[in-house]
This record gives sequence, C-alpha cells and structure tokens, in this order.
Amino acid sequence: DFILEWHEKESSTPAVNMWREQVNNEEYLLATVMPPRNDADIPYQPRELILVIDTSGSMAGDSMDAAIATLLDAIAGLHPEDSFNIIEFNSDYTTFFDSPQPATPENRAAAQRMAKRLRADGGTEMLPPLREALGYSNTNLLRQVVFITDGSVGYEHTVIESIRNTLGNARLFTVGIGTAPNHWFMRKVAAAGRGTFHTIPNVSQVNIKMSKLLRKLESPALTDLRVTVDGGTAEIMPEPIPDLYANEPVVIAAKLDSGVHTLNFSGRWGDQEWHESVSINNAPHTGSGLSSVWAKQKIESLLDEQRASGHPEFYRSLITSIALDHQLL
Repeated sequence: DFILEWHEKESSTPAVNMWREQVNNEEYLLATVMPPRNDADIPYQPRELILVIDTSGSMAGDSMDAAIATLLDAIAGLHPEDSFNIIEFNSDYTTFFDSPQPATPENRAAAQRMAKRLRADGGTEMLPPLREALGYSNTNLLRQVVFITDGSVGYEHTVIESIRNTLGNARLFTVGIGTAPNHWFMRKVAAAGRGTFHTIPNVSQVNIKMSKLLRKLESPALTDLRVTVDGGTAEIMPEPIPDLYANEPVVIAAKLDSGVHTLNFSGRWGDQEWHESVSINNAPHTGSGLSSVWAKQKIESLLDEQRASGHPEFYRSLITSIALDHQLL
C-alpha cells in the first residue's frame, strides 16, 4: 500500500483543471473542479436538512443508539439560517414537525427531546417516508435529504423511478448500516439525487462516519454545477453533476466532437453566480488511461438504460464496443 498526498495551489474561489487524451482519433477530456483550500473562504449557504431515520426492529440496540447520537449531532450543527425536519420510519412513518421548521433554539431543543425518545420496532417501509421528505414545498434553501437504514429494499426499480419523479431540486444522501442494505439501489438513488452513498458495515463506526458526512454537508462550495461547451457537442459524465463540497473535488469526464474549443463551468457560490471558461487548448495531453473514466461512467449509464428497456441485446453491443475501445474488462 502507499499513500499519495497532494495539494492544489492556493485559491480563495473554486478552480478548474483539465487534461485530455485521444483514443481512436476521438478526443476525451477530464476536468476537476477544486474547492478553495481554506474552508473559511467558502460562503455559508443556508440549508433545509431532512433526516430520514430507520427505526425498524432490526435497528434495536447499538444501531439505534448510534442513530440517535447522529440525530443529536446533526441538530447541534444547524445554523440559525437553516431549516430542518426529522422523519422516523418502520412499518409506518412519523414526522417530528408537519413541515421543515427554522433551526431556532426552541425547535432544536424540541427535536433533541423527541430524538432521545426514539425506539426500534416494526418493519421497514422505505418509500412513503422518502416521498414525504421529497414532497415538501420548494423554498430558496438548499434541501439535503439524508436517508439512513440498515434494511434492504425489494421492488428497487419502482422505488428509483418514484424518487426520480419526486426529487425536484433536492440532494439525496444515503447511508447503509451493516451488511443488509441493497448497496446498488442506495448508490443509484444517491447518484440520481446529486448526492453520495455511504456504507457503514460496522455499527461501532456509525458515529465517526456520520459525523464526517454531516460536517461535509455543512460546507457546500458550489451548487447547481453545470458544464456547457462552445463550438460543438459533448457527452458529459456524470449526469447529473453533483455539488462541490469542501475538501472534495468534483471530477467531470467528457467525450468531445472535433468542433469543441471551450468548456464553460457555472454554479451557485453562496448567493452569487460563479462562472469559469477554459479553452481545451490549455488542457495538456496525457499518456493513456484518462478516457476510461468517461467510458466507465458511460457504460454504467447504458446499463441503467438496459435494465429499463425491452432491448437488452442492443445495449449489450453498445457496452461491449465501448469496453473494447477503452480496454475495460
């Protein structure tokens, strides 16, 4: 094993770096959008934090204790400008408040008292609480939904389609505790929601890993990140592009046609718009391997389409062709 440590040059605003590679006379590009090196340079963006917590019978014991500690930690990290709500679910679901409420000292204290009274019992019905979390009226706040469970889910495609239809402008982060959760499902749901999936196989690590996730969610550097091109067209991955957070670059891969000469990056920087345009002529050529980042994500996208289609052989041929072109097993 080895550890590679590297530091980006000092910058008080997001910075873009690009590299490119040619494979079979086709142009591929890799871009990283870097957050400021100093977290203090990131303007605070008010949030609407919705915590959806599994309280089914399988969560009894250490898992429930860790989940309650996570809720208390999340409540403690809220700012006065934020709003929040907590939804607990088992065979049914219950909301702490009828709708997200301002993070006043009174509301936070009430939520802490309710969190300490949570008990594990019943089954695991995931879809209704998720619909509730995603169905609140839109506000100007950045809505972050954190879904925590130790249970598996069947009827995955039905749930994924339902979530995509109700997601709106929310960000969805999923957390699987133990070995039972359906990792494929939770990863797909998080990707569709411009969030991330976190697995915690060991209950003793719940507090540490959840604390790390909650601290991350407090520091969105760029939201609504978008990439457009001038002079041609491009296939850009991932789609949708996730938000940029402190200490975590966003990596964007693209396959360009011959007319593209500029990539335009834009997003929301606090309460302002951020823009940066970079000429591909400024992107140095690499040796090999860069294009595989795009190819892997393209194959993943085609596999998703294949599962929902009635023509698996059509997608099989596309996937095989891309894999051979980029030497992917």
